[in-house]
Amino acid sequence: MSVVGPTNLSSVDCESFSAAGATKVDDGVKARTVSLKGTTTVGGDVKTEEFSAKGSTNVAGDVTAGEIVTKGSTRVDGDLRTDRLETKGSSKFGDVNAETVSAKGALAVADLVANEVDIRGVVSANRIHADEFSLEMGGGESTVEAIVGGTISVERGDSKGGLDVGGGSKGRLDAGTHRAHERRRGDRREGSNRPRFSRRRRPRRGTRRGRGRDGRADGRTELKRTGRYGRGAFSAARTSSGFSTRA
Repeated sequence: MSVVGPTNLSSVDCESFSAAGATKVDDGVKARTVSLKGTTTVGGDVKTEEFSAKGSTNVAGDVTAGEIVTKGSTRVDGDLRTDRLETKGSSKFGDVNAETVSAKGALAVADLVANEVDIRGVVSANRIHADEFSLEMGGGESTVEAIVGGTISVERGDSKGGLDVGGGSKGRLDAGTHRAHERRRGDRREGSNRPRFSRRRRPRRGTRRGRGRDGRADGRTELKRTGRYGRGAFSAARTSSGFSTRA
């Protein structure tokens, strides 16, 4: 099915659905491929193998697809489940469960779970859990309540930006490997502007110094109050042998 121009549909259930212009679907969309251009509003869920949206897209329900590619302004009130998510522009989703996530611009999610996450711009989330998490800050302040990952990399590029973990409450950053550095315009030497790292011991209350309740070292990282990197400082204290970084 292909529609062009102002169109109002009750629901869509077909092999392939393509819409251009101003399109409104009162209920959900079910098709093998979905391609949306212009201004599109869907009142229900979207189930497809390939989902592509350009322009202004609003979905009231969930989006389930093998691949999701969006450009422009995209809002999904429900959750996203996909193998690959690629967004450019301003995107706002509920919970996101994906294999890989690549975002450029402004990304706002509730909880994000993925194997690989690469964000360039601004991110706002309650919790991010990823095996590999990379953030190149720019264009504003990023806020995340908790980041859990095997490798967490935070970089400030040419434009201004900051990362606030936890806000005014107790935030958390768990990482097997943590990297934070600043890259300035015209400076290609890796590590030349990296922040200074300092290690410190902070024992748990009622436990052996630098070890968990079972006597083994705990590799988690707990942020005290606000963890911040960018316009201020990014500081963290590990529960075993902590570290702190300052820009």
